[in-house]
Amino acid sequence: MPEAQSRVGVYFHRLSRKEAATKASWPTTPATIGSSGVTRQRTPGENGGEFDRYSIHYSYEVGGETFRGMFYSDKPKNFPALQAKYAPAGTFPVYYNPAKPSHSEVRDQLGRMGGVSWGWAAFLLYIFGVLVMFLGWTMFR
Repeated sequence: MPEAQSRVGVYFHRLSRKEAATKASWPTTPATIGSSGVTRQRTPGENGGEFDRYSIHYSYEVGGETFRGMFYSDKPKNFPALQAKYAPAGTFPVYYNPAKPSHSEVRDQLGRMGGVSWGWAAFLLYIFGVLVMFLGWTMFR
């Protein structure tokens, strides 16, 4: 099982690297902002805290199909610039993967894409698999 997790992690890591190599040639399409603004986020767990996040939820169309994306910043110093640049109902160019149009990217230094990237997910899955293998080996040898 842990070896399988490591293999899955390696697969997704390679997939992420392959996509990253093609990003320079991704085309753009207009994205429409559905909502944007500051929301209060809470980190999970017993020692969780709260922080503000500026989120931009957008949609874009490729080949007659509509896709959605999210872009955000956790840095309050960037909030005024984000508010001015990404007002609700506004438009901006979004890059998308022509091979998989549901994968989009906002290229702006003020924030980052929502969610965990496939590369990070693969890396974490790989590390978890290695850790489980090591613990299993030390406990049952």
